[in-house]
Amino acid sequence: MTNETNTIKPLLDVFKNMSENGKLQLVKNSCYNSYNDGNYCKNEMALIDSEDPQDEISDQKLVQQSQRYIKLEESSADYEKVHKIACHLYKSLTGYNWTPPAGKTQVSQRQVDEAKAWLAKRRKAVNS
Repeated sequence: MTNETNTIKPLLDVFKNMSENGKLQLVKNSCYNSYNDGNYCKNEMALIDSEDPQDEISDQKLVQQSQRYIKLEESSADYEKVHKIACHLYKSLTGYNWTPPAGKTQVSQRQVDEAKAWLAKRRKAVNS
């Protein structure tokens, strides 16, 4: 058994013994996090790419940027691998393809009013 296998075996054992709901939540989180982390890396790489190559920069900054870009590239590739595996697991658990959540959801005024009423009731119960 390799050292990598020794490291991941406890994680696999935990996953095997989790409830179906626990497995699904872990896989959903993995899909979401790997998607966001991969996008973060790509956005940061795009920022570095967008800098004008004609601009004069110090040798130190050039070295820092190139090292950062290489690390981001490697991380992005790793996140993409994790994301593919997580999405495959998600589909095997649910039968559906994972999709990133839509933007922030809007709440209705009715929901806000109900939440305020609930909070007022809770505060009154705590203070009595």
